[in-house]
Amino acid sequence: MDHWPCKLFPAVEVNWRLVRRTTQPGVNVDAGVRPGYLNGGGYWTCEMSGIWLRKQDQIMLARALDTLMDGGAAPIVITSCEGARVPWTRDLDPVHHSDQAPFSDGALYSGRKRCGTSEHYAPLRATSMQILLPDGVALKGGEVFSILHPRMGLRRYQIGRVHGSTVTFRPELREAVMPGTPIQFDPVGSVMQLANGHESMSAIRLGRFADLAPVFVEVPYAP
Repeated sequence: MDHWPCKLFPAVEVNWRLVRRTTQPGVNVDAGVRPGYLNGGGYWTCEMSGIWLRKQDQIMLARALDTLMDGGAAPIVITSCEGARVPWTRDLDPVHHSDQAPFSDGALYSGRKRCGTSEHYAPLRATSMQILLPDGVALKGGEVFSILHPRMGLRRYQIGRVHGSTVTFRPELREAVMPGTPIQFDPVGSVMQLANGHESMSAIRLGRFADLAPVFVEVPYAP
């Protein structure tokens, strides 16, 4: 599956929103409106703006991606780099060469993945789970993470409460999670679709310049 090239298309503003489908039952006796959830979790949208295409290679790549996304019919993985919002005490995990050998001085490569693992089984539609983290790493709420589900693919979740190793999050799990499943905190990705295919790219000005302002929505099915 294709990935949106965030490094080649840096955006001035990126707005991730968890949209909740709710029902408004009307005004109750104490003059308050109490909406109820229809799906228990909602779905993600991602709006990007301020992507300035100033090189011909950028414009050609934008055209190629537009073709591959089929105006929003084909899914694509959208990632966010969380950076300082991930409370990791050690940035990188050591990695061997492909033959498992270190450098001549015994040193190792530095990896990039910042992740924990699921401690126990969590069923479909669960909104809490236990996460094992490396020593010295603690969560406080507000963090986002992604899980690569076997059937539903990469999905994004956001933590609302932390109690020991148990986190409460939204949206609900898109698929059951087995013990030992990697929980990825940076980068965080999700399978999405382009929602504004006819408006995401501006006209090419002076034959050289264009802008991108794509809007993506989470894919509700298995890609």
